[in-house]
Amino acid sequence: MNRFFLFFLLCSFAAMAQDTIYYRNGEVKLVKIMEVHSSEIKYIRADNLTGPAYYSNKNEINSIRYSNGHIDIFNAILQQANTEATVTPIVKAEPEDPRIIIGPTKRLSFMSRNLGERQLLVVITNFKDKKVGKIMREDYYLMRRHKRAQFTFAFTGLGLGLGSITGANVIASNSGNWYNSYYPLFGFIIGGVFTVTGQIIAAVFKHERFESRRMIVDTYNKHLQ
Repeated sequence: MNRFFLFFLLCSFAAMAQDTIYYRNGEVKLVKIMEVHSSEIKYIRADNLTGPAYYSNKNEINSIRYSNGHIDIFNAILQQANTEATVTPIVKAEPEDPRIIIGPTKRLSFMSRNLGERQLLVVITNFKDKKVGKIMREDYYLMRRHKRAQFTFAFTGLGLGLGSITGANVIASNSGNWYNSYYPLFGFIIGGVFTVTGQIIAAVFKHERFESRRMIVDTYNKHLQ
């Protein structure tokens, strides 16, 4: 009876004295840790304390629970080491171009954003040199007058052209003269003249509008320094 109790007591102490290795792949081993090196662990199996020694790489181990309750967590140490070893390059942000840019499609951009004509007025109004700002505002209002003239002649010419064609057809349908069949032809010719003339004049004002805008941009960029 005493021998059985002594055997049970020794087994209990042996079980309490064992260490536990928890691997990163989920494997668990009951061992007796012999030595802990910088990159590996030396241990013997808990069920064969007189057997050979084994080695495990620390990179494969998540943590070790020792028989005294102490826990070493190698995964956290490895992550910290990797974080410290990783050099994050410092990328200096390039300063944004302070100029007003005219794109290939003649659209304006400022500080990497599209710039409409209303926003253009705000930019030139806040220009540091007030005298230069006044000159740019004068060019701006001239540009706006060119824009109004452009659309006025474009739509007026189109309206007169359609009106001429429609009017000629109405006259032809209500006239009983032999030459009434010529009215639609005359209306088409006159309407075409009105339409083409309106578009030509509109194109001229559009060109003047873009020239005024270009002058504003050139003046702004020239006096930035």
